[in-house]
Amino acid sequence: EAVAELGELDADVTHDMRQVQHQQAETLIRVTSTEALEELAEIGLLPETMAHEAAETIATEVNNDRGR
Repeated sequence: EAVAELGELDADVTHDMRQVQHQQAETLIRVTSTEALEELAEIGLLPETMAHEAAETIATEVNNDRGR
C-alpha cells in the first residue's frame, strides 16, 4: 500500500513540475518577446506604438492561456 501511495505521489509531483516548467517557459517567451519588441522600437525598426500594442497582445494571450 505504501508503494502505491508513493507511486501516486510521484505522479502528482511529476505533473506539478511539468506545469511549473510550462509556466516558466511561457514567462520566458513573454519576457524575451517583449524585450525584442522594445529593442526594435529603440533602434527605429518598429514604431513604438506598434511595439507597445504587440507587447500588450502577448501579455493578454498569456493571461488568457492561464485562465483555460
